Amino acid sequence: MKNLFIITLLLITIVTQAQIVDIPDANFKYLLTNFAVADFDGDGDADGSVDTNNDDEIQVSEAEAVLGLQLLPIETINSLEGIEAFSNINWLTVVGHNLGNLDVSQNNSLEVLHCSSNNLEYLILPESSNLKVLSCYFNQLTNLDLSQSPNLESLSCHSNQLQILDISQNSVLNAINCSSNNISNIDFSQNPDLSLITLSANQLTTIDVSQNLYLKYLDFGSNQVSNIDLTNNAELISIKGYYNNLSEIDLSQNNNLEHVNFSNNQLASLDLSLNYNLTSLNCKGNLLNSLNIQNENNTNLINLNTINNPNLNCIQVDDEDYYYPYCFPPNYQGWCLNEGVILSEDCENLGVIDNTKIIFTLHPNPAKNILFIESQDPIETVKIYNLHGQLIIKISASKVDVSYLSTGLYFVQVIVDGKSETKKFVKN
Repeated sequence: MKNLFIITLLLITIVTQAQIVDIPDANFKYLLTNFAVADFDGDGDADGSVDTNNDDEIQVSEAEAVLGLQLLPIETINSLEGIEAFSNINWLTVVGHNLGNLDVSQNNSLEVLHCSSNNLEYLILPESSNLKVLSCYFNQLTNLDLSQSPNLESLSCHSNQLQILDISQNSVLNAINCSSNNISNIDFSQNPDLSLITLSANQLTTIDVSQNLYLKYLDFGSNQVSNIDLTNNAELISIKGYYNNLSEIDLSQNNNLEHVNFSNNQLASLDLSLNYNLTSLNCKGNLLNSLNIQNENNTNLINLNTINNPNLNCIQVDDEDYYYPYCFPPNYQGWCLNEGVILSEDCENLGVIDNTKIIFTLHPNPAKNILFIESQDPIETVKIYNLHGQLIIKISASKVDVSYLSTGLYFVQVIVDGKSETKKFVKN
């Protein structure tokens, strides 16, 4: 009787181990049986084929031995039915296939899921709290239920069709990229650990990041935001708010800022005098009449773009004689300034903002060797700038030697009695 019991147990074990996993998609099965797609030791790398006994089938025991799957688009998979048998996988990469839906609700050990660049309309996540990383960008998702993933740390769901995204149950979320969706509202108040938020190309009109005290990188470009409060975000390193409806912004509490992009808004003034680490500023396409970058760090400001600000005549800087002399289209690297803009250490008293005119004439214009300046009042200073706003000549005289200048257009600023006026001249 005892021998019969042992034999019965052995038979049950053999039958269980020999049970075949039903995998209807031929390409899915082909990848599992013919390519190195399986991680058996948990190091995050694919070690070999799932079909370890080389019978062109996947037994339940073979599936259960797998700790991770990397399904590269060698053959296009349309269905991942059968994935539920891989009960011990803690990571799954299935990128660049043609999946319409993906159900990994039974894969409760899953910690990392990469399922981007498919045609997913439905994604059902594990019914466990183990998932930490989810990348599901470039799909067709209109809904994403994250309520069963309280330990999610990183979410990348950009380039879908999401209108609503509820992350209120994901309190340890550190990074989120949900750009290029149709989201009109999102609540970050339950995500205090967020350090990176990317929201570009949505339908947002307001953004509240006042509870995200550790936020370092924020991108809300190409929305319809007209106001945002950043006074609680002292850790910010990079802020991108291009193509919005901002008319004002306070960056006085963001002393760690290095990169700022508020191009194509409606800003009339921008004060960066307390942003001592600034290395890049793009504020092109605004309504600026005041720009202050006098922050003791202009020598480290590598990229400055102020073009298409027709009312901007003066930029307040650390040293009016310092200028980064290059502008490289089409990406506008370097210092790219409005035509005729003046760099000054005191724009308020320069006379550019003061519209009181002084009268002077330039001749000959075009000039080849000597440029004469005639004024009704004694000339204090003459400054000549090139098209990039770089100071070329500074002199206290009415006769200027321009013979060594390259052919082209220049700007002459004449200062009389503390007031200034700027005119163009051409060097032949």
